[in-house]
Amino acid sequence: MDAFTVVELLIWLVLISLAFPGVFLHALMRFYWWLNAIPEGSRKGHPNAMPALNIVFLTDIVQSMLFPTVVDMCHIVMFNDRVFLSWITAVHHLGAAVGGVMAWVVSYLQLDRHFHNVPKCASVLLTVHMVYFLRILQLNSMLSHIFWHGLYYVIYSFHQIAVFNTLVASVGKREMGSYMTLSSAVAKLGNITGPAALIMVSTLDSTSFARLNAPFRLKNAEIAYVVVLALCIVRVVYTFELVSPLENRWKRALDETSSPILPPIEEKMVLGQSIATPETLESGTEPVNQRHSVLPYVIFAMNVLSLIGAGLSIRFMFLYMILKFNMEYRLMWLANICIPIASTAALFVIDNQARRYGKLKTIFVSQTIGLMLLYAFTKVEDPKLVLVIYVLRATFQNTPAALKTTVMLKHSSDGANSYWLASEHVSRVLIFVSTILGGHLSKYAGLEYCFLATG
Repeated sequence: MDAFTVVELLIWLVLISLAFPGVFLHALMRFYWWLNAIPEGSRKGHPNAMPALNIVFLTDIVQSMLFPTVVDMCHIVMFNDRVFLSWITAVHHLGAAVGGVMAWVVSYLQLDRHFHNVPKCASVLLTVHMVYFLRILQLNSMLSHIFWHGLYYVIYSFHQIAVFNTLVASVGKREMGSYMTLSSAVAKLGNITGPAALIMVSTLDSTSFARLNAPFRLKNAEIAYVVVLALCIVRVVYTFELVSPLENRWKRALDETSSPILPPIEEKMVLGQSIATPETLESGTEPVNQRHSVLPYVIFAMNVLSLIGAGLSIRFMFLYMILKFNMEYRLMWLANICIPIASTAALFVIDNQARRYGKLKTIFVSQTIGLMLLYAFTKVEDPKLVLVIYVLRATFQNTPAALKTTVMLKHSSDGANSYWLASEHVSRVLIFVSTILGGHLSKYAGLEYCFLATG
């Protein structure tokens, strides 16, 4: 192998630094405090906050490096079957639904207090599963690919539910909205880092070790795989830093003099509204406004409709641009980088607007704009403009997700948190059906028809 150039050395340093996001996430949290003018004296951390944010960041890097472009490139080259591509997507959602049902069972058995242990086991299983991915790349059996993807998403969704449940249970309802915004921003940044890492890997000179014989054109595929595997291993380490949220709750109950998010005046108001009696403090629950108790069901219905529509077409957007405009994969990766960049910026703007005009109004406006952009996506003939619309549509459609989750959890009892978090995954059984239908519609009626059906 030739000696490294300065650029290659810098790329390797960046790739290695991906495994140590702690400093970066601390800087992001301080920026969020500064943006919301939160006094220095009221910034008290929670034991599970940083480990959970690190886990979210690493998980989204891994997901964005593998899904959908790399895995889809593999399947298109190996099987050349658009319907099979829709089946793989459907299996992802079915696996997520099974993981959600598993979380429901844990909640039903009142084992929520042990949820912080789930990511430890799940992250180890995901790492082992990723090692076996090398074997899957060498198999031409569709059934083997379906089984691998289904099992991966069962473990992945159960892992995600447990991480977010641990985070929410640790910080409490008063600060939940702010931490959900932070975790969403961290996830978006992970989605930026993943495709960026793939682009950096592809700019390195060809390597001479561990040839994977990947069935698609991805330069230095073995380096990308090593990076993914390293991130999975580091994620395992962070999961073992999670502690029981119940211990943290009692610590907060004895020392409520400051909040890491709320200014002192607002904090006293919230404390006066939410902690009404010693009984509620002792049980770790906060009373729910009965008038707003229907909101979790409204948000759940919105998510179900969005999932059904997304299953018909959203997975085929990148394929549509490649087939119609003959776009390069690198250009698609750049677009996938731009989406979380725009979403991260929009996230803080939407969070600010939600404080002014209300969360429900903000969600409605953002989703309406996303729907209009989807219609424009099918009508525009300019490749550059299509890419811009692709990025903007995803931004307006996906950014309100943190607001939806906040509304859902804030207007439900603490004991129902894991149920509602799992419901977002269980409802994906509907997208399992709609994705299969979308694959057949795209084959016989065309991709444009699928996009219109989504709208």
